[in-house]
Amino acid sequence: MKDYNIEYIIYSGEDVPDLNIIEKAKNRFGIEITGHVKFVKLKGTDAVKGERYLFATMIRQIIGMVSLTFEALATYPCDVFVDTTGLAFSYWVVKGCVSTAKVVAYVHYPFIRLTLPHTLTSQSSDMIDRVKNSKRSLITKPKYIYYKWLINLYKYMGSHCDFAMANSTWTHDHMEKIW
Repeated sequence: MKDYNIEYIIYSGEDVPDLNIIEKAKNRFGIEITGHVKFVKLKGTDAVKGERYLFATMIRQIIGMVSLTFEALATYPCDVFVDTTGLAFSYWVVKGCVSTAKVVAYVHYPFIRLTLPHTLTSQSSDMIDRVKNSKRSLITKPKYIYYKWLINLYKYMGSHCDFAMANSTWTHDHMEKIW
């Protein structure tokens, strides 16, 4: 096999030793990384954590993803961007900043699901708490539009992925429908 002198860049915000990340990849995915590995610690990783936001969580996470991707590429650009975290909204940033870069995704669980708008209509009515229900009905329509917009945006982001893999049949089928 030919030696291509490949340098692996691992962008991480985890506060764990670098070797632990390599060991975790080996144990979880059966991937043994050989060659030169460079770890790039990112500072903006909190911006993608959903528990950080009380409202408009998904759009704020998306903004965080975009910002985090700019940070990663500004710190150390790459030729092949492999996403194992679900940062689909980063793909267009990679393509825009490094036009020759390839984007590869390994999707564990999609960030956005097609069933998202249905979560609004499937909520059961609680006749005891009428005030809560009336407030919920005021936000249901805007939230439905918001979810449909997010789904369409997610579809567009998926079009920037050159190669995608999924960890299950359910995820694969979902990605086939949405991307």
